[in-house]
Amino acid sequence: FPTSLPTSFPTSLPTQSPESSPDDSCGNSVCDLDETHSTCPNDCILTTFTPQSNMDSSSRGQMFTISSTTKEVRIVSFDVVGEKDADDSKCMVYTRTGDYIGYEQDESGWELIFQKRLNMKQSEITNLGPLDQEVTIPAGSKQAFYVFCAAGIMHTMGDTEGSAFDSDGSIVISEGVSTGKSFQKLTRNARYSGGGRKYES
Repeated sequence: FPTSLPTSFPTSLPTQSPESSPDDSCGNSVCDLDETHSTCPNDCILTTFTPQSNMDSSSRGQMFTISSTTKEVRIVSFDVVGEKDADDSKCMVYTRTGDYIGYEQDESGWELIFQKRLNMKQSEITNLGPLDQEVTIPAGSKQAFYVFCAAGIMHTMGDTEGSAFDSDGSIVISEGVSTGKSFQKLTRNARYSGGGRKYES
């Protein structure tokens, strides 16, 4: 007969399967809600949007809305077209949920999401660089933006404020207003002519 007792049952529970991490989904060709262009550029593909424009006017600021269509869209940066050659021009970007109506001259109703000094060239596109935070526009929603550069930016005069004038299938850009000063001296029916960078999620 054997002299030793049989081995006792293990006292610890079996190791649990590791939980999936947000990074596990990166590379599945879908920009998931927990991913961004910075964390997973292969899934959250950056694209540009450039409104059709003949740029027949200029101002210091452009206030307009962007609406998403069927998918959530995240705005990463904006482009401007310089009115003139300028060094060290102060540029700012503001945003607010929904429309800008009623807040055209009320800075307190906006969130500042970009502020930087840039060199600009006359009639040339300048990318402002990444916003301090990406702006998420849920599917079927509208977001207002105000892009301001002290040296002046080009735009196109439109026909009807609030009407859609350009779309790439994922977003719709509507006519807004221009300003001669920061939140002052409004001109209606202006079409934003700069464009920018975005991705869908």
